[in-house]
Amino acid sequence: MANTNFSLSSIDPDTLKQSFITFLQGQNQFKDYNYSGPNITQLLELMSRNSYLNSFYINMGFAESQLDSAQLRDSVVSKAKNFNYIPSSVTSSFGIIDMSITTTSGNTFELPLGASFKGTNANGTYQFITDQSYVAYSTNGTFNFSNVYIYDGSYTNEVFVVNRSQNNQIFTLSNPSIDTSSLTILVSEEQGSQNNYF
Repeated sequence: MANTNFSLSSIDPDTLKQSFITFLQGQNQFKDYNYSGPNITQLLELMSRNSYLNSFYINMGFAESQLDSAQLRDSVVSKAKNFNYIPSSVTSSFGIIDMSITTTSGNTFELPLGASFKGTNANGTYQFITDQSYVAYSTNGTFNFSNVYIYDGSYTNEVFVVNRSQNNQIFTLSNPSIDTSSLTILVSEEQGSQNNYF
């Protein structure tokens, strides 16, 4: 009777190749073959490599389908949705500063939204911006600002055309590292047009 046992203890290609040889040697129609010949060696190599790749991708596919073993962020996000949890995006680092500006421009000085600052440390130079405007008043030309929040990064604008005749449209932002808490959507509708721009 033919040997139907096949070792599944390892997915190493060399071990798989030897398992194929052992299995075939146990078959009546293949027991007298020379398994060191070049043609059958190539076939066995192909079978063992293919089995290895299949085992690897099946294992990775199963691992990515489980929350505790997934390594790709998309897989974790997908599984987290089952628990009504939405993972947060990258968050900008920030600082809170006090500053004084001396000028002769009048009694009021405005630090506008998006005002840029640069900070330098041992790791390099970083750009910080304000996320709102700040106004200070003075009668002597020195304007004091307290608790000014500055955020690492810069503002960018993206424009998408919304076709109102289509439902469930998806618009993908080009920057994958955006801080979603800072998103602002502005809707502009042109006269006589069925498209919205934001």
